[in-house]
Amino acid sequence: MIFSRMRARLSGWSFSGLSGAFWVFLVASCLFTFGVFVFVLLYNLYLLDRGFREDFLGLVTSAMTAGNIVGTLFVVAATRRLGLKRLLLLCFAGMAAVSAGRALVVGQAALLGWAFLWGVTFAFWAISIPVIVAQLTSAELRPVGFSAYLASVIGIGILADAVGGWLPGWLAPVIRTTASVETKRAALLVGCAIAALALWPAAHLRFGHVPRPERVSYPRGAFIARFLAALALMNLGTGAFNPFSNAYFAQYLKMPVHDIGVVFSAGQLAQVCAILFAPLIVRRVGAVRGIMGVEVFTGLSLAFLATGSPGWMAALGFGGYLAFQWMDEPAMESLLMTQVPLAQRSGASSLMYLVIFSANAVAAPVAGTGIARFGYPVVMIAAAAFLVAGGLAFGFLLRRFEPRSR
Repeated sequence: MIFSRMRARLSGWSFSGLSGAFWVFLVASCLFTFGVFVFVLLYNLYLLDRGFREDFLGLVTSAMTAGNIVGTLFVVAATRRLGLKRLLLLCFAGMAAVSAGRALVVGQAALLGWAFLWGVTFAFWAISIPVIVAQLTSAELRPVGFSAYLASVIGIGILADAVGGWLPGWLAPVIRTTASVETKRAALLVGCAIAALALWPAAHLRFGHVPRPERVSYPRGAFIARFLAALALMNLGTGAFNPFSNAYFAQYLKMPVHDIGVVFSAGQLAQVCAILFAPLIVRRVGAVRGIMGVEVFTGLSLAFLATGSPGWMAALGFGGYLAFQWMDEPAMESLLMTQVPLAQRSGASSLMYLVIFSANAVAAPVAGTGIARFGYPVVMIAAAAFLVAGGLAFGFLLRRFEPRSR
C-alpha cells in the first residue's frame, strides 16, 4: 500500500516524460556541480593557509563578481555566436581549467586575474541554465524539469560539501604530506577533475533548433526602481558575509575543515526545506510582506551567528541564515516577472543580476578590510543591519505592488 502511494505521487510529476537529452544534461550538471562545490568550499581556506587575510579574500571576491558582471553583459552574444552546446562545453572546460589555474598560481595579481576569468565563465554557466532546461523540455514538462534540476543540484551540494570537508585528510596519505596547504591544493585539483568529467556526457547532447536571441528590452518605472533599490540593500548584506562564511568558521570559531563541510552540507539541507515552505508563506501573507519578513529573519539569524556561539549552535544559526536567505528567492523572481511585460522579462532578469553582482562587488572588499581591522562580529552585525533595512525597505517601497491574487 505504501509503495503504491509513492509510485502514484511520483507518476503525478511525470518524470518519465522528460527527454533523454534532459537526463544527459542532468548527469553532466551534477558532475560539474559536485566539482565546483568542493572547490568553493575549500578555496578560501586554502588561501588562508597560504597566508592571505580576509582583506585579500574580499578583493578576490570583488574580482570574481566583476567577472560575473562582464559575463552577464556578453552571454547573449556568446550564445548567438557559439550556440548552446558549444557554450555549454566551453563553460565546463573553462571552469575546470580556470579553477585549476586558481589553485596553482601564486602571485596576488595572478590570483585576482584568474578570479575574474572564473567569474566570467561562471556567469555564462549560471545564465545559460534556464535556457538549456527550457530547450530540453516541453512547455507542459518545463516546471517538472526545473524542479528536477533544482532538487538534483541541492542534493549534489549536500553530498559535495560533506565529501569536500574530508577530502584533504583522505588525500594526505596519497600525496605523502600532511601539510594543510598541500592537501587542500590537491583536493581543489580533484574538484577540478570531477568538474571536467562533465564534458563527456555533455558532448553527447543534441539540441534542436535554437532561435536567434532577440534584442533585450529593459523595464522602467516606479516598480523596477524601488525593487532594485531594496534588492541592492539586501545584497550589500549578503555580499558582506557570504564570501567569508567558510573563513569565519575556520578563523573565528576554529572549526576543523571536515566539520565545516558537515555544517555547509546541513545548510544545503536547510535550503531544501526553506524552498518547500516558501509558497505557503507567500500564500498566507503575500509576496511583498513575505519577502520583507524573510529578509528580516535572515538579518536576525546572521546577528545570532555573529555572537560566536560555540559548536552546533553556530551551525544552527548558519542553517537558519541560509534557509531564510533562499526562502524568498522564488517569491521575489515571481513578483518581478508578474510586474513587468512579457517582452521585458529578460531585461528585468538581467537588471536584477547586475544589481546583485554589483552590490556583491562593492560589499566584499569593504567587508574584507573591515574584518581584518575590526573582526568578524562587527562586520556581521553591520551586514545583518543591511539585511533588515533591505527587508523593511522592500515592504515599505513595494507595498502598493502586492499582487491581489495569491
